[in-house]
Amino acid sequence: IPTGAGGDAVRGVAVARMADAGTALGSLAMARVMSALAMTAWGVAGAVLLRDAVGAGVVVSACACFVAMLVALGLALAADRVVALAGRRRPAPRRLAATLAPLARTLAAWRSRPGLVLLVALLAAAGWGVNLAALTLFGRAVGVDAGWQVFAVTIPVTLAATWLPLPANGIGVREGILVGLLVHAGAGAAQAAALSILVDLQMLPFGLLGALLWLRTP
Repeated sequence: IPTGAGGDAVRGVAVARMADAGTALGSLAMARVMSALAMTAWGVAGAVLLRDAVGAGVVVSACACFVAMLVALGLALAADRVVALAGRRRPAPRRLAATLAPLARTLAAWRSRPGLVLLVALLAAAGWGVNLAALTLFGRAVGVDAGWQVFAVTIPVTLAATWLPLPANGIGVREGILVGLLVHAGAGAAQAAALSILVDLQMLPFGLLGALLWLRTP
């Protein structure tokens, strides 16, 4: 599937085989929200540190994205109430509410476990921090002398390309955006192009390991 939704589909089917559709969709939705929340938190920190270079508009945009992710998390934890409210209206919303009820119950179950929500948020933030550290080291290896804050601001922009329906998982467009942003930040074009390729290659070992484990699953 030529978007990031392909991975979600595979994970959703795998989880649904062990649990149910509501659990599968709920886990995917919460994983996306937590990942985006961690990414935007690092993005805000990076934008604040680079405020003289990127301008106040980027800082405000990063903060707005972070607030939006907090709102999304709040809506996810209150999904049962939101769906119940929608179900009180016309017949079409009621049918949609009935369809979404299993997903809403899964998401709302997290509300009674705030410790687990906090733990997952911290793990997501730590994971994204490790990713930024790896990108910084890769950058220095190919001559891109940029701090983690540069990647914290640029990588979220490039990830938006993975949802474009035309290129396969944003390949080509994503790298072009990253090269353009890094060159704008002062990196050489050749070094930025090499780093954009390494960004993809760094995930290859994990993808191969995951594929092997998935193929071995009965």
